[in-house]
Amino acid sequence: MATGKFRVGVPRDALDKSDNPIFDSGLLDMLTDPAVEWRYYDAPVPELSPKVAADFDALCVMGGRIGHSGLAVGRVRLIARFGVGYDNVDVAACTEHGVLLTLAPDGVRRPVATSVIALMLALAHKLLIKDKLTRAGRWAEKLDHIGTGLTGRVLGAIGMGNIGAEVFRLAQPFGLRLIAHDPLAKPVVARALGVELVDFDTVLRTADFVSVMCPLSECTRELIGPRELGLMKPTAYLINTARGPIVQE
Repeated sequence: MATGKFRVGVPRDALDKSDNPIFDSGLLDMLTDPAVEWRYYDAPVPELSPKVAADFDALCVMGGRIGHSGLAVGRVRLIARFGVGYDNVDVAACTEHGVLLTLAPDGVRRPVATSVIALMLALAHKLLIKDKLTRAGRWAEKLDHIGTGLTGRVLGAIGMGNIGAEVFRLAQPFGLRLIAHDPLAKPVVARALGVELVDFDTVLRTADFVSVMCPLSECTRELIGPRELGLMKPTAYLINTARGPIVQE
């Protein structure tokens, strides 16, 4: 029931097991206006319920789906995605009910890009198996798992948007050849980053590291399947830091 104040819902996904905030985002510190109050709500599983939606004017959203039934209640005026991508929000329903939908590209660009670089380094140097050998005291086996390094290898991106461009910026010092496929990529941006724009199959055939960094849509759902994996080098690695359904698991 409305209290007269503008009520903001923050998902419990943003809390750890001890109910402490996972992210030091300063979000709650910003909600100090006396006309605004905030409360935690349970993440929508599988979808935001009308009961929860009726209690808030604005929702910060991490996981779960925001569909027509929740928005039809008519109270929610703003949905703020904690990150990027609209795949878990019914955009048409937002339009129909006059709900403003926002995302936060600057909040995830560097963290996701550094994760891609970290995964590449871990794979190239076989850090996972070496960690297990070290913990088991099997020092003599380290020479059985010599890595390849990154210098002279090919990094290929499927998608060169906000995050993809940041990955290429961070990859500059490693001596990699950089290629990408993205129908919407700006050639001037690619040239500035030293990235060669190529077709989809060329990325798969050529890259030692194929990094999936495109949004999930009906066009990209199950984009990577048996045919695409068959085009990749037997020694290549597939890194998906985008949405899971882009790859046919």
